[in-house]
Amino acid sequence: HLYYALECPDLFRCGDRWVLVFSEFSDRWSTRFRVADSLYGPWLAPAIDTIDGYHYYAAKTASDGKRRFAFGWSPTRQGETDKGSWEYGGSLVVHQLKCEENGSIAIGAPSELEKGFSSQKAISFRPHFGQWETESGGFKVKQNSGFAACTLGDLPASCYISCDITCDPTTHSCGLFLLADDELESYYQLRWECYRYRVVYDRFPRLGYDPLMIERPVSID
Repeated sequence: HLYYALECPDLFRCGDRWVLVFSEFSDRWSTRFRVADSLYGPWLAPAIDTIDGYHYYAAKTASDGKRRFAFGWSPTRQGETDKGSWEYGGSLVVHQLKCEENGSIAIGAPSELEKGFSSQKAISFRPHFGQWETESGGFKVKQNSGFAACTLGDLPASCYISCDITCDPTTHSCGLFLLADDELESYYQLRWECYRYRVVYDRFPRLGYDPLMIERPVSID
């Protein structure tokens, strides 16, 4: 009685527990999972019970004997634009799953994905707002209030982005601009909202009244 339908069920053993994966056909279109010590239940939902965000759908799992992967898809939009309606079907997305002792599942990219990008792109540092400085191969900003930003050069059409971010406990949010224009009047944003314990994928200008595009809970102290 929680969802209209429980599609694409998938059952597998994860350590000492059973895991049941299903896709809920609703306005969220999410792939969820439940865990149980026995096939007879009870089937319980961990604090984070989705394999990915909004519209990651129809995921089934498979193992190579050592690791388990989830194979789902991220839907296309009509007309291939952000304003287009969600369509049924899309691009294959593969996640690697790791069972945690508390019953949750850690989800990340397979290591093979990073290995597909062998060359590094040079960074072109340009501060926009805030007091920026270079430090130990990275960049540091001091901003007691308001907004700070810098750009690091052009983004290739296909790339793998890796970074380490450390912020003060009082920081409201921080993250990365993607495909930003020179004046920062148009961009996508991968934003870590520390105080809300979530990561948000957003864009500006926004589309209609939708406050953000995708969000995922992240329990980082």
